[in-house]
Amino acid sequence: MPQITQHKSLYMHCFADHSPKLMKMRAINMAVFVLALFLMAQHSLQQSVNDLPVIGLVLSTARNERALINSGRFKPNAAEPYVDIAGRRFHQGTVGDNLVVYVVADEHVNAAITTQILVLRFRVRGIVHFGTAGSIDDSSLNVGDVAVYKSVGFTDLWSWKNGTSGNGLNFGDFNYPDNGVNSLGSVTLNKVTVYSEKKQESVYWLLVDSFYYDYAKSNLKDLPFTRCAAPVCLTTEPKLVSVLKGSSSGSYISNSAYGDFLRSNYGASTVDTVSAHVALTSVSNGRPFIVFRGISNSVREGTVESTKNQASSIASYNAMIAATEFIRLLPSPRLAMAWEK
Repeated sequence: MPQITQHKSLYMHCFADHSPKLMKMRAINMAVFVLALFLMAQHSLQQSVNDLPVIGLVLSTARNERALINSGRFKPNAAEPYVDIAGRRFHQGTVGDNLVVYVVADEHVNAAITTQILVLRFRVRGIVHFGTAGSIDDSSLNVGDVAVYKSVGFTDLWSWKNGTSGNGLNFGDFNYPDNGVNSLGSVTLNKVTVYSEKKQESVYWLLVDSFYYDYAKSNLKDLPFTRCAAPVCLTTEPKLVSVLKGSSSGSYISNSAYGDFLRSNYGASTVDTVSAHVALTSVSNGRPFIVFRGISNSVREGTVESTKNQASSIASYNAMIAATEFIRLLPSPRLAMAWEK
């Protein structure tokens, strides 16, 4: 028993020792313990954040990204501002009260792949896509305007024929100075096959989500568009324009005759190289989507080389304003605070 008493006395003595050295050790141990708890909490928080519903924001070019960053409308996630996956950088943050992950997808095939990665890696509740486009409807769209699509389609899925076609593009119709036979023959547009969980179907046009489209038309009012990019200012005030059809292809279209063909035969209003790829991936994964495209040039009138960069900057900025304002106004699960901490 005396031995036990001695050990107990020694034990009590150790805890009663208030020497500076021991006190410092205790402080260090406590600091390490608190830090460990903090890191565990941060890890747990980040895991929960990755499971939260986000809006996927798909941009077309680095110019679009500069417009977004410089606007201050996107607030990066302080804990983990980005994630690199398969050579692509996915930026995490907020726009208004909505959690957002944005990524730049600047080519048609890459746009589809990048959007698919976005959907698989994050809990995406909807896709918002913005970029620039050329106008083939000069009666409704001016440079600087923003087109919000009701539908978008692939206009380069061709069947190329030797002879003429009754409902396609006959190259002989574009002979100059006289129409006639052309050895290039003709091309006809094919439908694209949409694979989804519900069904498989072939369509010409991919419909924008009806709620997103109607919400944009009803709520996007008096947007702070710009008409100037030094030293150039547009002669008209930019506006948001609803268009029935936007066309996408793997080729950048700046040919007025082909633009007229797309307009008259298919009712398209714009041309770009990415939108349909983002749309197809969204529809295939059952995600609602919407497209905003700033008009950077007129296919019919061509591009004035000396003001090309300014026109693209204005179009990018205005498309960004429309897209981010749409996200800001979109009903939110009220969970954005998780990425602001």
